[in-house]
Amino acid sequence: MLDLNKIYLLRDYQRLGLGTKLFCEVARRFLDKGITSMVLFGESTNPSGYFHEAMGAEKIYGDHGEFHGSYGWRDLKKLAAKYAGK
Repeated sequence: MLDLNKIYLLRDYQRLGLGTKLFCEVARRFLDKGITSMVLFGESTNPSGYFHEAMGAEKIYGDHGEFHGSYGWRDLKKLAAKYAGK
């Protein structure tokens, strides 16, 4: 599994569909290279977690059930297909 370490959009550019397009492009490029899953390391208190979950991410919990802000996509094909053309 490859990791995507932090990805940001300035506040003025949020809620315009750009984040969705950016994530889908990352997924497509990873798939083109044969990479079918990814992990994003973020901050547990960052409100963008809702966006990641809406994009199909699963929260990744530590050994003792703690959440530190990481999200994973097990199948990037689903992400790329769900948002194809957006």
